[in-house]
Amino acid sequence: MNNRELGRWQEHKHIGDYGWGIILCVIILCCIGMWAVYYACLHDLKVIDPVRTTMMQCLWYLVGALIATTMLHLSEKQLMQWAPIGYSIGMLLLILLLVFYSREYYVQTGAKSWFAIGTLTFQPVEVMKPLYILMMGRLIVQDQQWGPHNNFNADWRLTRRLVIYTFPIIVALKIINDFGTTLVFLTIFIGMLIVSPCRFSFLWRVLLVAGSIGGCFNFVSDIEHGPISVISYRI
Repeated sequence: MNNRELGRWQEHKHIGDYGWGIILCVIILCCIGMWAVYYACLHDLKVIDPVRTTMMQCLWYLVGALIATTMLHLSEKQLMQWAPIGYSIGMLLLILLLVFYSREYYVQTGAKSWFAIGTLTFQPVEVMKPLYILMMGRLIVQDQQWGPHNNFNADWRLTRRLVIYTFPIIVALKIINDFGTTLVFLTIFIGMLIVSPCRFSFLWRVLLVAGSIGGCFNFVSDIEHGPISVISYRI
């Protein structure tokens, strides 16, 4: 095999490593999403041009595909080096969002989640999600260099670092008043914790405590805002 044939074989092998089955599923989901956007806009009296709105969604899909393709050509070392920078940029966008959010969308939704420049809207939290996952991955990779997890201190060391980088995002989302996205980030955090080297005996205790605290807050919130009035009415 000469050098030209070897280079061609390596190129074909690299293309085959993309995981075309997953890519096909993503393309199908994108098509379904575009159809859903068009159908919703078609029946929304506030939307003047459903086709233009759908094409804008398609544009964002293309931007995402370009970014994903670029990241596929980066090495693990490069991704780990850029993770803190990406995380910092994402946090900066969330901080700027607290000041420069769209007043119009805030009136409509009650959340300060969007930048708006004319008819173009941008939601920084969607950019923060992959940057957050990348940062969590970097922390987990760094932790693996310190050896296996054989005790509570090793598990707690990694969990504490993950919490430190998650807490500012949760606080920002609380101020933005985007509860749905907060749940998404908490789900990502739990998922990253599950795939981390932390032992199962530690994880189930953490999840049990977190679930109990969350359940108590939810119960107190329900009593303050809703069900208590129903109970008193029935009595």
